[in-house]
Formats: sequence, structure tokens, C-alpha cells
Amino acid sequence: MLRTILTQFSKQLPRTRNLSYMRKLKYCTEPTKDFINKNTLSQPSPNYYDQYIEEYYEVDESNVDEKVIPLHLQNLERKTSIEKKLIDLVDEEELIKVLENERALNIECIPIEKKDDSDLKAYDIAIICSPYNNKHGESLINVVKKYIKENYRFENNQYPTVVENNNGWFIYDMRKIILHVMTSKMRERYDLESLYRNTEEELDEMLDNESIEGKEEEEIIIVEKKE
Repeated sequence: MLRTILTQFSKQLPRTRNLSYMRKLKYCTEPTKDFINKNTLSQPSPNYYDQYIEEYYEVDESNVDEKVIPLHLQNLERKTSIEKKLIDLVDEEELIKVLENERALNIECIPIEKKDDSDLKAYDIAIICSPYNNKHGESLINVVKKYIKENYRFENNQYPTVVENNNGWFIYDMRKIILHVMTSKMRERYDLESLYRNTEEELDEMLDNESIEGKEEEEIIIVEKKE
């Protein structure tokens, strides 16, 4: 190859025309002797590098259909519907752990008790938590929704949708458990904790106690008048 180059540019080198091949080779390798036509060498034929590119990007056709799975997802295999548990078996502790991992604030888990056998309740447990902001609240509810979808199943295979309020209140109904993701302002405004804890009964007891105390005071006043 080098012999061809020397022959090609020998006409441009009158001083080296009569030199031997070894002398020309030595002359070419000297850094100061830049006599090669740069325009010719800087524009090689289009097929010059094709052989190297084809060799470098040679693809193994046997592995073309294989999907590349990231390392952090290789151990996470999707469960079939048979492997998933019924939604009635969902545990509040695991949901609380999911919320804690997502940095939810002020998590409250409230068991809902029946007043009597005739009392029908929609849920067994209410979980209430707060986000840092509305975007964090949406993220919290989506993480729980994804967790439920990956680990539990519904009888009709129709998963519940998220109820969203523009003021920062997200609700996710899991039949046994209902999740409320609310901003601090919304929690103070609606005070769901008190509603789920049946504070009406406590208020009735307080009113009864006040009426009893009032009657006792009236009796004391009557006795004092008789004396």
C-alpha cells in the first residue's frame, strides 16, 4: 500500500524521484516532510470503512428476539392472576409500609367498628395520610394503585379508579380498606379521623353527662331552698 502511495505522488516530489524505495520510505516517515496530498487522503471511498463497521456491529441473530431487562427489574417477575391474592386479603400494615417508603406524612390507620349488627359499613379500615404537595399526593396514590395491581386481584378483574379532588384530596377504594391522601388543610377542614372514630357517640355521651350534671345541680338548688 505504501509503495503505491509513493508511486502516486512521485511526480509531486521532484527531489525524491531518483531516491531508492528505502530512502523514500524514510523520507515519508519524517514528521517535517508532509508531502502527501491531504485532499486525496481526507476523502476515502465510501466503502473504505464499511468493512470495519460491519465487523464491529455484527449482530448475533439468535438473540435478536430476547428482551433486555434492567438489572433492578430482573428479580421482579409479574404474577399471574392465579398467583395474586384476593383484594379481601390486603393487609393495612403492608400499605402503611408502602406509604412510609414514599415519605407520606402523618399516617393514620383507623379501624371502623360497627355500632350493632344492623349497622352496615362499607370498609373495615380507613388509612389517612398527607403529602408534601399535590404532585406528591398523586404520586403516593399511584404507587399504592400499582402495588395493589401487581399483588392482588378483584373477582371481576376490574380494578377501582382513583377519585381525585382538585383541592388535593385523592381517594382509592380497596373494598376492605379505603385510602385518603389529603393535604394538611383538607384534613383540618373535614376532620375525617373524627368521623371514622365515631365521635358522634362521644358527643352524645358528653351531652348526656352534661344533662345529668345539670339535673344534679337543680336538685341541689331545690334542697337548699327547702332548708
